[in-house]
Amino acid sequence: MNNIDVIRAVPADFEDTLTLFLRNEFIDDTNVDECEETIKFLVQKISSMFIEIKNKKKSDTQVSAYTMFLRSKDNGDWKTMTDEEKMKYRIMADEENVRRGSKVLNVKRVSAQTLFKEEFPNGIWNDLTVEQQEKYKKKSSEKNKNTKKIPSNELETKSYKKALIYLRKNNPEKKFATWTKLNQDGHNAWCSFVEKNLTPNMDKDFYNDLVYDAANKYCELFVI
Repeated sequence: MNNIDVIRAVPADFEDTLTLFLRNEFIDDTNVDECEETIKFLVQKISSMFIEIKNKKKSDTQVSAYTMFLRSKDNGDWKTMTDEEKMKYRIMADEENVRRGSKVLNVKRVSAQTLFKEEFPNGIWNDLTVEQQEKYKKKSSEKNKNTKKIPSNELETKSYKKALIYLRKNNPEKKFATWTKLNQDGHNAWCSFVEKNLTPNMDKDFYNDLVYDAANKYCELFVI
């Protein structure tokens, strides 16, 4: 009998899935920082127990929009969804793949409803006629065709994670979205803040003050 009879492969997002599971099951909102450190330690320890076998051919594994739909546990049938309904999950997949580093974007996908809300913040999508909705769907389609690749900005994800810890600690009665679950308005607001205010090597205390101030400012956009 060989020393290794069975090789168990884990999915590319194993650490992400494990981290999410531990946070959902064991997070203690009274001491978020300590919980995050414990979770980080457990994920690293568990991951270190696996034997790493490198493929000769490098493969950039990416999650699909369908995978994000399954993870969301939303109701609905993927096969019967319209392109506009699937756009939400394509955006989520883009964000997840950028976070992993397997994909980079300079223009983020945007849905027809998001474009409508940018023009009419208080408008109601379902009140539009079919012809009016089609106008925004066409705009969305044209905008999404221009999505191109450039290096992703790690400042966005890292700073938002710090803001998330801060918000959870100071608002235990509320639940806040993770970066991959963040709605388009919240995502755009945070990306804009990072672009205008943060740099990779800035003073740590100043950096933290800016992140915490922005977290307070955009707090309601991050609530789920």
